[in-house]
Amino acid sequence: MKRFRTSLAALFLVTTPAAGLGNSATTVLSLTVPIRCSVDDMGGSIQGDRLVLQVHRSCNAGHMIIVQGDADESHGDVLVSYNGNIGSLAGDEFMIFQPDGYYDQHDIVEIEASSGGAEGLERLASTLSVSVVAG
Repeated sequence: MKRFRTSLAALFLVTTPAAGLGNSATTVLSLTVPIRCSVDDMGGSIQGDRLVLQVHRSCNAGHMIIVQGDADESHGDVLVSYNGNIGSLAGDEFMIFQPDGYYDQHDIVEIEASSGGAEGLERLASTLSVSVVAG
């Protein structure tokens, strides 16, 4: 065992520059992490006067969540609740900014139309999309 330590010490002396010789080297290591965001539909159903969707959202940067749908006058006012953030589907779009640098969870999206009933919600559901945009 003593012989091994001596050989190892000799190896370090050969590969390590001696202090004070004035030779130095700098190595710069850079790492790039690509931004990845996705949202996957996990299912949905009509529960009373609400459309309830489950989605899985995963993102490694701050991002914008966008819920889009073709809400017309037959639906009346259309309210969207995305994990408790409530707003209107005004202009066929509802957006939320998510500043968290990392997000990987299941979300609940609830959509309620003031008129049109279950038939109207089914028509609206066929036009809905949920997306994420990093930035």
